[in-house]
Amino acid sequence: MLPGAGPDGAPSNIYDVDPASLPDRPWRKPGADISDYFNYGFDEDSWRRYGEMKRGVHQEREKARTRVSGRRAKTFTVRLELG
Repeated sequence: MLPGAGPDGAPSNIYDVDPASLPDRPWRKPGADISDYFNYGFDEDSWRRYGEMKRGVHQEREKARTRVSGRRAKTFTVRLELG
């Protein structure tokens, strides 16, 4: 079972997939083109960091929803910076 997997064994979303935890990593094989497996210039490490950032943003959004529930809803602007 993959980390972050739901009851059926599938990840709850793509950001929960850690490429390092996969049993087969064909992008590491000699002659493999990593862009066949990762888009937008990502690799294993940058995908892991991006997933961590996305999960953090989601958690913060959920905290914000909890803070405003029962009160008049406010608009929040989230600024994402990838480093």
